[in-house]
Amino acid sequence: MDIRGNVAEFEAGGLAFGLLHGSDAGLHISLLEGGTVDVLVTGHTHRPLIGRYGRTLAINPGEACGYLSGVATAALLDTERKEARMIRL
Repeated sequence: MDIRGNVAEFEAGGLAFGLLHGSDAGLHISLLEGGTVDVLVTGHTHRPLIGRYGRTLAINPGEACGYLSGVATAALLDTERKEARMIRL
């Protein structure tokens, strides 16, 4: 795993992953548009999101505790199908 500040990159299940924590919109866009990751998992906003940008599946699992938003969520990823779904905890 390669960790640089708020960003990490690694491979698992045949997919290239990017992890990003923080509110740097430029970095977020760069990771999405760069085409180097199959899955980009982000955090910091506590807002659940699953979407696609080109070949990249973008996931923000929300927040597991539900303390700030009032809703506890997590994301489940199927690496074979490259599909994710949000669940309430």
